[in-house]
Amino acid sequence: MSIFQGIQYHFQVFGVSGLVLAAKSRLTNATVEAVFHPKEISHPLHLRVRSSDGTLFQQIFANHQYDLRPARRPVSIVDAGANIGLASVFYANKYPDAKIISIEPQTDNFRMLKLNTSPYPNITPVQAAIWNTNGEIYLRDPGWGNASFRAGDSNGTGHMVRALTIERLMLDHQLDYIDLLKMDIEGAEKEVFEGSEGWIERVGMIVIELHDRFKAGCSQPLFLATRDFHSELSWGELTILAREQYRPIEYPSKQPTAHWS
Repeated sequence: MSIFQGIQYHFQVFGVSGLVLAAKSRLTNATVEAVFHPKEISHPLHLRVRSSDGTLFQQIFANHQYDLRPARRPVSIVDAGANIGLASVFYANKYPDAKIISIEPQTDNFRMLKLNTSPYPNITPVQAAIWNTNGEIYLRDPGWGNASFRAGDSNGTGHMVRALTIERLMLDHQLDYIDLLKMDIEGAEKEVFEGSEGWIERVGMIVIELHDRFKAGCSQPLFLATRDFHSELSWGELTILAREQYRPIEYPSKQPTAHWS
């Protein structure tokens, strides 16, 4: 973005203090963090200025991107591709009795995730990439910001990280069932849902950002795996699929782009 657009963006997200911090970050070429406390959550948040953190904050807390109200209150939530933990924090405030497993592979994102989720005893942070096998996987930085790291793509700058299947994650954290699976994993959903036979029957609702624009064929394995789900909704960049007993009974204030099937 241009300097003028950057000034507008940082003022809109962080206020006057954000402009000062953004200028400091630009002058020192260093990561600078802003700390502030939105009234709708219990504890302050830490965001990096001049990064995608502010955009994620706007999507989750200003636009209420994940504020769908399922008919069955979730008691187990998995946040796959948690980045700095903002969706996990949103869910922890909305569902304080839920057990939340928050998964992020990239080291600095995970550092911020731990910082943001540490006040919430019901959130367990896990540093790993969700994949269709356990072991290690290459995590690539395509150079598009903190929210764009891609597992399984070895073309370019990156490093090896721990890889986990959903089935292994459920075993490690004693989850018999996942009421709500939120997933934003930059195209790895293709491989994850191609290998979902062992766990998909134990998921009630999926909230996912699909990435066919980056990797062809991301959607097909998801829809094949969830053919027994009864409901589907497109909501901006999100696709929401739910078994009938989880079907949302209320929506955020803006209108969805499609209706339940």
